[in-house]
Amino acid sequence: VWNAVDEPMGISFGGNVLYSNKCCDRTTRVVNISTPNSDFNGPAGTTSSTWNYYSYDLNTKIPGFNSEYYFPVASYTKPYGSYGNENGYYGFHGDTVAPITYNGKVYMHRSNAIIAFGSGGSTTESAKVTRASVTDSTIQIPTDQEVVAELESEIQKIISAGHLRPGYHSTGIFDLNAKAECGDELIDYWSTPGENIYILLAALPHLSPSTQTALRSYIQNEYQNYGPGTYTDIGWSSGVQREAFITPDDVQSMMSSYPAESTHSSYGTKGGWDVNPLNVYAAWKYALEFGNANEVYNSIKGRLDAPLSNAVLTEKPYLANAQIAGHIGYLELEKLAGQPETASVRSNLDQLISTRINTFSKDAPATNGTSGIYCRSLNVARNFMFMPPEVAQILKDSKKSEVQTALGEYEDQAPYWFVSKAETAYGEGSLTHLYDYNALFQAKALIVEESTDQLGKYIDVPSMERGDLYHIQNLVSYLGTEPCEASFPDICGSIFIDYIEGLHSAGVVNGYSDGYFRPSNPVTRDEMATFISRAFGFGVNTGGVAFPDAGSSNAHFESIQTLKNLGVIGGYSDGTYKPSNYVTRAEVTKFIANAFEKKGIVTTGSPTHSFPDIDSDTQSKFGGFINFVTNKESQGEKIMKGYSNGNFGPGDNLTREQMSKVVFLSMESL
Repeated sequence: VWNAVDEPMGISFGGNVLYSNKCCDRTTRVVNISTPNSDFNGPAGTTSSTWNYYSYDLNTKIPGFNSEYYFPVASYTKPYGSYGNENGYYGFHGDTVAPITYNGKVYMHRSNAIIAFGSGGSTTESAKVTRASVTDSTIQIPTDQEVVAELESEIQKIISAGHLRPGYHSTGIFDLNAKAECGDELIDYWSTPGENIYILLAALPHLSPSTQTALRSYIQNEYQNYGPGTYTDIGWSSGVQREAFITPDDVQSMMSSYPAESTHSSYGTKGGWDVNPLNVYAAWKYALEFGNANEVYNSIKGRLDAPLSNAVLTEKPYLANAQIAGHIGYLELEKLAGQPETASVRSNLDQLISTRINTFSKDAPATNGTSGIYCRSLNVARNFMFMPPEVAQILKDSKKSEVQTALGEYEDQAPYWFVSKAETAYGEGSLTHLYDYNALFQAKALIVEESTDQLGKYIDVPSMERGDLYHIQNLVSYLGTEPCEASFPDICGSIFIDYIEGLHSAGVVNGYSDGYFRPSNPVTRDEMATFISRAFGFGVNTGGVAFPDAGSSNAHFESIQTLKNLGVIGGYSDGTYKPSNYVTRAEVTKFIANAFEKKGIVTTGSPTHSFPDIDSDTQSKFGGFINFVTNKESQGEKIMKGYSNGNFGPGDNLTREQMSKVVFLSMESL
């Protein structure tokens, strides 16, 4: 047997030779088809008609080739590795790139490396390629009218079709874990009647009067036949399909065996709920729109499950989001129906909110490296799934800064998050599930409150021919946001916007020629010189000998030379300045402290820091500067602080938005 059918391969030809890459960095195999072959599994290193360049030992042949990948289990050839850190989930098991022959070498893409095999007999490692931050000023942001038209069209498709069955989209082995291990039937998209109802209700204000009337009738009909007071799941036995593809006859015949369900008791026995709490939330929203609150309340009373355990809620925050929404809906429905408030529900809600706030973490739980490993597929969506506006408001009020940080990391780990059905997946799979593009969009719109200028870039096509409610929800949230009125269109939503605007008003920063600021770009040493020189008001002094690599042709020459003449900067031991190098957090403390000293401010004698990640070498070079900058206050804040885990991160690069805070606070303290 050449290969297991569920282990993808990338295959190419070069002359009479067939090349193949097996998934998970396991093997690269060669077959000479001009010679009869009896064995396609030739041992590594053989020179017969078949051979392997390596076989489950690439990490031995080229140690560290996959240094940018994270492995939650020890064996790197298991399908569980993914790019980035513990929050990444783009794996290496699905689509596999074939080897490419060129100029006497065979090139292959394995994990984060491009590897070339040749005949030289030696190994040379090339420099890492820096991932560029790209801002495309040609992206057309949709107008409100265009978004309304898209929303109107998507709603009309639903109304015309009538009752829809759940949406089907397969990703891979995540499908098996999505049934109960990772949540409640997670790949039966929009199977919860309450989720269908509350998302459609939210669309009503943005529609034309005629479409509003038709949609109201549609929602009432859905409530009558598949109401959340009766069902927790609409089932597969009836309804028009949402997908564009033709359902195979055998699959279609199986669907009759899965009718609507009143409860998911099987999920309840696995530590979950019997009734999805989004049904309770939707019942409140339905009563707000259509009245009959007492009747609605009586139908839903008794269908609100008690909170899940703190361990489950911490591991799966999307379940906490849904339970908070359900408890809010229950209490609001009681109020609407004139019923006395149930004290236990209020107490449970308070506890749920407290748990959600106190356990919020951007990082995937350790359990996702063991028993729930395929739940890592939800790494970037997990915090913001099943998040109605009321839940988003709670996170906005208490965790906006942490959410901003999380979103920045998630976008770095999963850059195709906004693409529905992106062709990448975790583990044994090939397509992304349908939660990323909705969860992160909702967080950006409702918690961070990004502007239409920012959000408009992330509106993708719907994942279904009809009835993609997450696409509809994104359109509705977009219409609830405002245009950006900041000095730079790409700083809207940044938690550092006030510092950037302050520096811009003071003439310290001007952005790039295309009008963008690029807040997430790392700061270079020549840029830092300009920021410091302008903020501290050092003027211009270009006399003396320039650094050999930072002469008059450098756009920042005046600032670099001014700081050199003042003694704020001295360059490296080889006499160079290395202007294009990125500035580390440790180096920034030296820039800042030296600048303060030239302003006559004493920078010695500050309390000693206690950062555990400052090694002896860093301490000897930067310890005093770190002491000063992390103790110096401006506007009630320290100019620089460590991370929430207690570390300082001396070798981390400083981004332009982070730099803005450091420089602005420094400027304001003069």
